[in-house]
Order: sequence, then structure tokens, then C-alpha cells
Amino acid sequence: MLFIRTSLIRRKIGVNYANVYLILSCYMFILYLTDNVYAYYSPLMTFLLICMSYTRLKGGNKTMPKVSVIMSTYREPLKWVESAVESILSQSLTDFEFIIVIDDPKNKLIIEYLESIEDTRVVLLKNESNLGLVRSLNKALEVCKSDYIARMDADDISLPERLEKQVTFMKTQNYDLCGTWYELFDDTHVIRISNPPQSSIVCERVLRYENCVAHPSWMVRKKYMIL
Repeated sequence: MLFIRTSLIRRKIGVNYANVYLILSCYMFILYLTDNVYAYYSPLMTFLLICMSYTRLKGGNKTMPKVSVIMSTYREPLKWVESAVESILSQSLTDFEFIIVIDDPKNKLIIEYLESIEDTRVVLLKNESNLGLVRSLNKALEVCKSDYIARMDADDISLPERLEKQVTFMKTQNYDLCGTWYELFDDTHVIRISNPPQSSIVCERVLRYENCVAHPSWMVRKKYMIL
């Protein structure tokens, strides 16, 4: 498991702008029928508002989230999954989607927990049979909407500012992929702190022999993912 557990859950509320535009267009049309002082502009405004409403309905009312977090579950203990999910939902950066793939359709305990989460940022994908981690994550990648993709594992925990710090770093430093240091610990104590190489030059050398970026800690630009 990685990092530190938190328990705060935040929810995000959206606005249906398409309905707002439709209501305004109806109001302008009424002004036109009642020969109001603004009647001269009413036909044009009504037309523009209807066009805006149609554009919103066609393209969807949801804006693209800043980050897509992907995670797959199998047969991890429920308390591990709860800790992992809560650590993402309590992030300081709240503009994200959390795509969770259920890779064991018979695991009723985890399914009941995930389906009980009342957070619109959570997207659940359920496999009909066990596909394994790689294929499950590829399914999640296919539905990601953001330009930034963050990995998470069902037995890990992220610090509250993880996503915010990684997005800021990648934008300001113009990187395409970054990882983090991490703690290895059990139920009683921290076993060790791992500090992988930090510079691109050292990472390139290490990658010839082994992975130097902890899987559940990396964030990458979507355009560099090959599906």
C-alpha cells in the first residue's frame, strides 16, 4: 500500500446550461409577442439562444475533467478498496473522473460498495469475466475524457494533494509523464520510503533494466498512450 489514508468525500454539482438557454429563448420570444421595448432584438436573441442550447445538448453538458483516474479491482479486501477510493475522492483537485473497472463480477461485496458511492465523478465498468489487470486498464483508457491520466491501484492510498501537484508539475515543467516517491507499509508501520530517480536522463538509463516509476503513482498525457 502507498501513502496516507484520508476519509473526506466531496461531491460535485453540475449545471444544465442547455435548459438555461431554452428558458431564456422562451422568455425572449414572449417579449416579442407582447411588443415589449426589446421586441426588435427578440427574434435574433431567440435564434442565438436556441442554437446555443442545441450545441450544449449535442455536445453534452459536462465539461472535460482535468484528470482521468483509472483503477481496476479484483479480490482485494474491502477495507483496502475503501481506503483507495476515499483517498482519490478526497483530493484537493476536485475536477476529475474516477474510472473503476470491476474485474471480478462475482465479488458482490466490492460491487455493492462501489455502486453505493454517491459521487458523479465515479464511473464503473464491470467485466463479464476476469480479464486481468492490463486488459481492464485498457478498457478504462478507452473511455477516458481528460488529457491527463493518473493510475491508481485498489490496494494503495494517495496523499490528498497528489493529483494537484502532479498536474501543476507537468504543466509548468512541460513533462509528459511523472511519478512520485512512495511509502511501503503494512498494517502496523512504514517499512521503507522509496525514492526513484528524478531526472529524465537517469530514468532513461534505469528503464533499460527495470521500471523506475511506481505504477500507481504515475500520471501521463493521454496523447502518448497507445491503445
